Amino acid sequence: MNDSGAGMPLTGLPPSLEQLAAGMGDDNSGFASFIVEQLAPIGTVACARFFGGLSLKCEGLLFAMIMRGSLYFAVDDLSRPEYESLGSRCFCYDTKSRRVDVRRFFEVPADVLEDSERLLGFARRAILAASARAQERTSRPSSRQRKPKVARPRVER
Repeated sequence: MNDSGAGMPLTGLPPSLEQLAAGMGDDNSGFASFIVEQLAPIGTVACARFFGGLSLKCEGLLFAMIMRGSLYFAVDDLSRPEYESLGSRCFCYDTKSRRVDVRRFFEVPADVLEDSERLLGFARRAILAASARAQERTSRPSSRQRKPKVARPRVER
């Protein structure tokens, strides 16, 4: 277990899930295969290396990640309270000077992982949250577009 509290070990899961979580090592591949298989009804889920863990994308949209043996789904202001009420924590990591909370991703509770229908519902909401965020980011003007440089006439004194 790490000191940050993120990526808590998956305990209390059915034996098959505990074995996957315990045996996946640093690459998370066994757990990732299980999750991708469970999420098959939502469409093709691509898995790739991502900052020491794995990213999960549906139609090119990053909606989940697996870090330190835990599954995190993208959240928005509407879905975040449900995760918080279930006792989930946001993804976090430590730098040399502080802990950084990434409130855009919350850990999927163990009881949700055990219930494939609930897991699919959470995944669908994560895809919606990620999609809304992507649309918001593309509709905002870039910093170059927001602040056009205008040459100011030089005032001679």
